[in-house]
Amino acid sequence: MHRPTSVVKSSAPLWALLFVFGLGAPRAAHAAPLSVSIGPQLVDMPIRPGASAEDAFSFSNDSDTPLAVTVSVVDFVADEAGRAVKKPAGTEPTSVARFIRISPVRARVEPHQRVYFRYKVKAPEEFTQLQGIVAFEAVPQVAGSAGKARMVLVPVLGVPFYLENPAARPGTLKVDDLSVTRDGGNLKLSLRVTNEGQRNIRPTGFVRVRSAEGGFDTSYPFNDGREAVLPGAARVWTLTLGPVPGGALSIGVRFSNAPRTVFEKTLELPAAGH
Repeated sequence: MHRPTSVVKSSAPLWALLFVFGLGAPRAAHAAPLSVSIGPQLVDMPIRPGASAEDAFSFSNDSDTPLAVTVSVVDFVADEAGRAVKKPAGTEPTSVARFIRISPVRARVEPHQRVYFRYKVKAPEEFTQLQGIVAFEAVPQVAGSAGKARMVLVPVLGVPFYLENPAARPGTLKVDDLSVTRDGGNLKLSLRVTNEGQRNIRPTGFVRVRSAEGGFDTSYPFNDGREAVLPGAARVWTLTLGPVPGGALSIGVRFSNAPRTVFEKTLELPAAGH
């Protein structure tokens, strides 16, 4: 069985990479490791209904291999773990695909070259939030020698793209479940929330763990990657915190759950074995 020989380096968000790699299957080619990057890594565009806007993506080929780059827009929904699930373009009610035009959609990007892909957006007359993934497939342009072709990954990188109506109701999180248990010498915290608003929300905060006798007091960041909870969607975070002492602990959870409010709750955990 052939193993992939290309290594892809990218500045695209990790969850987007996990999503879009499913779009590209391994292909036979003889290629050196690839290094590509796309900017911006995320588009959050507030736009009034019926208004237009335009900008560009930059695609940089920092490797020694020419690339044939093809751009497309696909729909997605998010599961409760925050993973994007691909859907055909234009099939979701929240699809942005019908309202964005990208030019060019194909380009050859030479080694150490940067190419710009311009896009234009025309927002519909009625909407709250639209979304999609702008996917860039980069096929190495090298000829394999007879009998020496190897399987390589064709990198497909994605940029989450959101259109937000500024008049739509902001994202607001309802906490459905919050629990903490011991997991060996660590803590396992589980949090389930639902976005009851009409726009994305990216909650940030921290979890503070303190021992009853005061000898342990440590804070851990919550969602420091600023992952979004989509409108109407549920999201589950499972955090492993520690190591922590085995005595009684106080766990304070604090994070933003709306534009100007925070959620706060303290959980008490008895000593291990009690």
